[in-house]
Amino acid sequence: MDEISLRQKEDIDKSKREIAEMLKRTQEQTVLPMDMFDGVSDDSEDEAEVVLEQLGERIADGKTVSMNDLPKSLRDEFLRDISNGNTKNLIESWKPWWLMPESIHNTAVANSSTQIPCIRSYLTSGDFRDVSLPTQCNSCLPYHCVEILFFYCLSMRLYNGDLEESENEIAECILRLSYVLSQSVVIQSMDECMALLVCNEGLLEMSRNEELTKSPVLLELPNSESKDRKRTSKEYVLRGLSDVVTLFEIPHFAIDALAHCSLLFRHCYLKHKRKYLFLAEKKCSFLTTFLRRMTTEEFWLLQKEV
Repeated sequence: MDEISLRQKEDIDKSKREIAEMLKRTQEQTVLPMDMFDGVSDDSEDEAEVVLEQLGERIADGKTVSMNDLPKSLRDEFLRDISNGNTKNLIESWKPWWLMPESIHNTAVANSSTQIPCIRSYLTSGDFRDVSLPTQCNSCLPYHCVEILFFYCLSMRLYNGDLEESENEIAECILRLSYVLSQSVVIQSMDECMALLVCNEGLLEMSRNEELTKSPVLLELPNSESKDRKRTSKEYVLRGLSDVVTLFEIPHFAIDALAHCSLLFRHCYLKHKRKYLFLAEKKCSFLTTFLRRMTTEEFWLLQKEV
């Protein structure tokens, strides 16, 4: 199911039409969750597993696979999950790297090739270099960092942390939503920063269109009164800010994230936004260097202010 939902680009339009037709026929029915092999005999289960293995081999060979190739039990389960909005059952949720303990993060960066951001590895490889800072920096810079880091965390969660397939989309989302990067807004206080996040037009539009709730990893909202109630952008801001607070708990995590933003903009291939991407990259590089000069106490005070 993960391969079908994430890799089958050529067959996506056909699948969407098939799903829409099936959902239209069943939209008046009450659909209950169902286990993958619930009510299926052992023989049928074994047969379904064999079919899945064969489909996996076809996908590995680059052949086209459609939803109709699935065993009936899995196809019915897929349609039930779609009808219930249960997309998390279809796509494995990504765990944000900033939720790792520092020791595990450092070990993973040192011993694996996974794309975990780390300023130390960026400096070693030459992907990132510090820039010159003025003798005295503007007091607004910490708030600019908070705003950008908020949209970094939100965008990474929104695209399930899929840097291999969605790197351009993540960079474009950060650039589009961040007023600091897209409109050169100057934020003078934390109160002003919070107000801009809650009233962010892009975030409000995504909330109205339920784009956030359609994400397979959606920012899960704890202690919600009702799962059926439509969420507000303020709820997502409050939930997303917990990620920012987590970043500031370990200073180099916040630095890692901003440096990663800089590289995302550098690698983004959107010709019509080349100028804005270049400026966003330079601004993030400047702010990354700014964070690298901050003391541990200054990080702690900024975290408390958030």
